[in-house]
Amino acid sequence: MAYRDNDTDFAPLDTRDNPPTGLEWAVAGFAVLVAVVMILSAIAGESAPAWLRRLRLWPIGVVEFAAAWTMWLRARADRPEEAYSPRSLRLLAFTLFVLGATTIALAGNMFKGA
Repeated sequence: MAYRDNDTDFAPLDTRDNPPTGLEWAVAGFAVLVAVVMILSAIAGESAPAWLRRLRLWPIGVVEFAAAWTMWLRARADRPEEAYSPRSLRLLAFTLFVLGATTIALAGNMFKGA
């Protein structure tokens, strides 16, 4: 289960037939940058700059939208070496879009108390 043989059209689990595209690297780098900024903001607490505290969850929503866009582009490329079907990639893109929209809605503080 941990190893797949090339003779039977399987490859080792740590290999990938199609290398990540430049856009996928950019989205991954942006996600890491957002994670570092959010962690530093949480550690700083009230001493964080005011503009950083106002961002709240917006950067996470933007990362979710970027990941959804990347999955949508992968689904449309329909490369023969793609490990996932275009349908499953579109479903993942839709799920990430809904999560991003929910995150942005929550970050907008639309649910204020009485």
